Amino acid sequence: MPALPEHSRFKGIPLPPRGWPLAILLALYLLPGLIGHDPWKVDDAEAFGVIRDMLVRGHWLTPTLAGQPVFEAPLYYWIAAVLGQLLAWPLATVLPLHDAVRLTSAGFALLVLGFVHLAARALYGREYAVAAPLILAGSIGFLVHAHEMQPMLVPLAAYAAAYWALAMLDRRPWMAGIAFGSALGLGLLGGGLAPMVWLLPVGLMAFVLSQQKARTGPALLLGVLVAATWLALWLVPLALRDPAYFAGWQRATLAHFGSTESPLDTALGYLNLLPWYALPALPLAAWTLWIKRREIATPALALPLAGFLLLWLGLCLTYQARSVPALLLLPPLVLLAVPGVPSLRRGAANAFDWFAMLSFSLLAVLLCVGWSAMVFGWPEQLAQQAVRLEPGFVGHFHWLPTLLAAFGCLAWIWLIITSARSPFRGMAHWAAGVTLFWLLASTLWQPWVDYGKTYRPLSVAVARALPADHGCIAGAQLGGAQRASLDYFGGITTVPQLSAAGRECRWLLTQSSGRHDEVSPGEHWKKVWEGGRPGDRNERFRLYRHTGALTPDAASVRELVQESASERAGESNAPTAPANAPATPGR
Repeated sequence: MPALPEHSRFKGIPLPPRGWPLAILLALYLLPGLIGHDPWKVDDAEAFGVIRDMLVRGHWLTPTLAGQPVFEAPLYYWIAAVLGQLLAWPLATVLPLHDAVRLTSAGFALLVLGFVHLAARALYGREYAVAAPLILAGSIGFLVHAHEMQPMLVPLAAYAAAYWALAMLDRRPWMAGIAFGSALGLGLLGGGLAPMVWLLPVGLMAFVLSQQKARTGPALLLGVLVAATWLALWLVPLALRDPAYFAGWQRATLAHFGSTESPLDTALGYLNLLPWYALPALPLAAWTLWIKRREIATPALALPLAGFLLLWLGLCLTYQARSVPALLLLPPLVLLAVPGVPSLRRGAANAFDWFAMLSFSLLAVLLCVGWSAMVFGWPEQLAQQAVRLEPGFVGHFHWLPTLLAAFGCLAWIWLIITSARSPFRGMAHWAAGVTLFWLLASTLWQPWVDYGKTYRPLSVAVARALPADHGCIAGAQLGGAQRASLDYFGGITTVPQLSAAGRECRWLLTQSSGRHDEVSPGEHWKKVWEGGRPGDRNERFRLYRHTGALTPDAASVRELVQESASERAGESNAPTAPANAPATPGR
């Protein structure tokens, strides 16, 4: 690639940003939004429920959620639980458990950004590699999931590390083989087989593209052995200690494959998701493939292109088109996009730069005006809309978030005023604009969002409706996020209604999808409480007490369960394993 032009510098900060400027940008990107709010629906609360069970109930080998087994690979939960335990004593007064464990996501997100940078450096050279973390940080889909408790960040980091290892395969085959195997094994330990198995054909493609097959072939086989060793560290003790859970994990793992009803519709769903989810990586990757179409068979382009296509086809067989599994498509797209940044025509580069500056400046103004409406009641119409969307919310002025938001706005203005012309100017402005958006949303808007997404008030209300000696509580149609939140905020642990323990419970808590779809659990059940979150019109919770002998009406129970299945199939808050496991119905 040609050397960067000499004028590619800010007056004070070099472009592309490296060293401390890049570190400060990524810190401002990663840290806001991690603390200061409750576990949110869906994945954030579900993952926290598993982590808390490890700490409270000691279920380290066999993950559970509110006491019920979930067939999940445990690495993310292990690391988060250990981190929460380490921070519990010194920071317990200022950092609640759910905030402490959420810092795990920042660590994995940093690993993803770092390994994508290393992979781009191995493929395209040092000068242009810094574009990779900027593109990834600027991708809308990565933004939210990097700031929630998200186990899929482990496979995502594994994919990024694997691409780096495969890019180094010809130069340092044995090191690359071990690194590839470690990435694959740790990804299996953190995400299971369904997201990671598609990395094997990518490794095979790297072998096909290799110029030293006599050395790279044995190195990759060693890597597969290393991966199996990492996975065995959990599966062997699991099989010996709890064969029933091990068998359940096997069934759940196999259930992923072929779980999509229509692979073609799922494939189209991912393609419909990517234009906004992978912006700006997707258009930059498409531009790279166009301008370098004669070089498409070279390893630098063929490896990420094959990785994207193979993974896209694989996801269509294992996951519905959701934003969480789509995370895995970002590393190959980002690597394809890197050569497109310095190759943009001057007109396109200027258009991209102006679009970034104008869009995020306007967005920042809108966020500040919306905050003014929530806190000061001006503009009045916006204030009324905020209350209508989240009834009962009252905004308050706080100095620290306001100062941080003001600092972000001033830094943004300084950045766009002082930046010089550079091939990386548009990409730097885009990444900084996404960072500004997230900083403002996390400081000014977080109380409003937290009010709407937390289950704390609802859990406390259910707990108050129960007598002190209530005994066991059965649950029907409760999603994982709801069960985890009830357990954490209200001390309410439910058991499945149709289980042996559930049939002995005199209390029943149900969840439905509306105010007018109540299905009575039977003539001996008396409703004692009903409620929901203030701004959520889709969820309704009802608490019943059994007034007669405990002889469950099988027909009523069956009707309740069947209606739940028909209403909630495919919804993300179904009562299933958390975050990255669609092994049970509805995920």
